[in-house]
Amino acid sequence: MLSNDILNYERILETAEGDEEFKQDLILALQDSLTELKETYQKGIASYDLILLKQARHKIKPTLQLFEMNQLKNALDESKQITETHEQSSEVVKKSLEDVLRCCDEVLAVIQQNA
Repeated sequence: MLSNDILNYERILETAEGDEEFKQDLILALQDSLTELKETYQKGIASYDLILLKQARHKIKPTLQLFEMNQLKNALDESKQITETHEQSSEVVKKSLEDVLRCCDEVLAVIQQNA
């Protein structure tokens, strides 16, 4: 499966235009971006640093749009609303972090499966 709500892998192939080396570089960059998002989001939730969370969402936003990572985009949007309206220790905040991390892992799995 090359396209779904997790990741439109076709967009990777289109962007690479048949250049296998560029495709691999692009995949590595995506993996790095997602790993950084996971780490930053975990730190931001742990310290309840709303600015750090906002920066993490902002940094990944173009990538989400370009590669149609709709599930992760939705999880980040929901997490934004939740973190801005709930206490740090609330279960709903913890669940929103788990959802973001799960979506990141799902994108990484699709990349690994298709690479």
